Amino acid sequence: MNKLTGNSGNSERVGFKRVNRAAAPEIVLEQVKNLILERKYLPGDKLPPERVLSEMTGVSRPSIREAFKTLEALGIVEIKHGSGIYIREPNLDFATFPMTVMLGKGKDIVNELIEARQIVEVEIVALAAQRADDRDLEELRAFLIQRETHEEKMRLKDQFNFDFEALIGKMVKNRILLSVQEATHTLWGIVLRKIDFKPLPVDEINEEHRRIFEAIRAKDAEGARDAMIYHLRAPLRGV
Repeated sequence: MNKLTGNSGNSERVGFKRVNRAAAPEIVLEQVKNLILERKYLPGDKLPPERVLSEMTGVSRPSIREAFKTLEALGIVEIKHGSGIYIREPNLDFATFPMTVMLGKGKDIVNELIEARQIVEVEIVALAAQRADDRDLEELRAFLIQRETHEEKMRLKDQFNFDFEALIGKMVKNRILLSVQEATHTLWGIVLRKIDFKPLPVDEINEEHRRIFEAIRAKDAEGARDAMIYHLRAPLRGV
């Protein structure tokens, strides 16, 4: 019997523990996440049914069902009615799952996310300075012109968009880095909505974007890094 899978006999019972019912769905999510990361359940493996999981964890079947619905929405499992619940094949978006589950575990995650975002964006912009072609530069220049032309409208626009950084991410032409960038954008947007800060003036943000663009156009990787580091501190400067 393969203890790494949930496909036969008692192997369906591998890894799960009884939990505190007060936070039942969240703890079941955490357990599933850890079992996947520890490779005790692999893509294609069948998870224990609701009844078995309820017995193993002491969590009600409705709470188990709620946890599985969340896992399905995150793309981690596939619910096949009449068959069971299976671990899905990982895709690039799977990188968002551990971070999504970590949200809400305290203030430390905010500092960790800030650090991760700085590392990701700064290295991406340095690579962009090396790899951007004429078409990339023209697309970014057009974006900046549009923002500056419609500055008053931008003052009323959602302050949590990451269109500028996303365009830079495309310049790198690395799908893995683009996926990680998208994940940090999603989570950082959630965090920004939870903290109290005053958005900086749009003209100030536009000027920071312009400095980054000029560094990329000059193929100045270090200058692009420095400009991006300053730009990423904008929300914190407005706290």
